[in-house]
Amino acid sequence: KRGNQSIFSYEAGSIDTLVHIVDKNEGLTVIPEMAVENLTDVQIKNVRPFKNTTPVREISLITRKDFLRERMIAIIKEEVQLSVPDSLKDTAMKKYVIPL
Repeated sequence: KRGNQSIFSYEAGSIDTLVHIVDKNEGLTVIPEMAVENLTDVQIKNVRPFKNTTPVREISLITRKDFLRERMIAIIKEEVQLSVPDSLKDTAMKKYVIPL
């Protein structure tokens, strides 16, 4: 350790692996809100939302100018939107925020 900071840095190939590393080493990490539903009750007690910011993820689809398959793009957009829980679509939703 250097002061209050660890000299170790970990990387993981999956969210589950990352959570496991944090559990074993009593560290912290950032995970997507949709991943919280897969945590145990004990792990959920340690979840803290961001304070004064709302993380976002942008999904882009790039096509050529002469790409005529607009219906296919619309279907992809619909499927992505359907996969997002309603609770994450409500921008007016208020949460109790615990400062980190």
